[in-house]
Amino acid sequence: TEQKEREMLLRETTNQAQSERDGKELVTELLLASSSRHAVAETACQFLIETYEYEAAWVIWVEPEVEPIVASARGDVDQLETDVAEPLAVRVIESGESETVESDENGEFAGVLRDRQVASVEATPITYERLITGVLCVVSTDAPLETTAQITRQIATTLGFKRSVDDQRIALFADIVEEVTIRIDTDHFLGTVTADRAIPVQVVETYH
Repeated sequence: TEQKEREMLLRETTNQAQSERDGKELVTELLLASSSRHAVAETACQFLIETYEYEAAWVIWVEPEVEPIVASARGDVDQLETDVAEPLAVRVIESGESETVESDENGEFAGVLRDRQVASVEATPITYERLITGVLCVVSTDAPLETTAQITRQIATTLGFKRSVDDQRIALFADIVEEVTIRIDTDHFLGTVTADRAIPVQVVETYH
């Protein structure tokens, strides 16, 4: 019995280490990918359900007109997108903090989770330089390992970086840039942002 327990523990440890390596390899691939943020998000969602056995994964961008990226392992969890993932994403965008809802709670989403026989939905903000550009939501049938949760958070950060790069690329090739979002720390001061000094600059919003 002791030998079997040791063998089982060794297998679990090996599988966990392999899972962590797979996750880190994907993060590296996503960082180096030249694809658009939508293609990168689609790859990430597919990876999460295939490698970490989530039932579904969504990337919900802050722009309401942009369709969410979806990957699901089974069809009956699709309802969770509108019933749980989207309202949860709105709350996460407003608070800036990750949020998890569970089926054994008494909250507003618990009944829907029990109907779909899932344990929880976790929503992680997609951020880069403290700017939130979306939310990564994943559905679990049981409590995920800490390694899995860690990789999921890293993937969310990677998606935030890719979104930032995407926005910069669009701005560089556009004839007119209508909006620029930047973060400046306390060691720097921004006076003017313009490609042509003849163009008048209007500050429409300041923060801090």
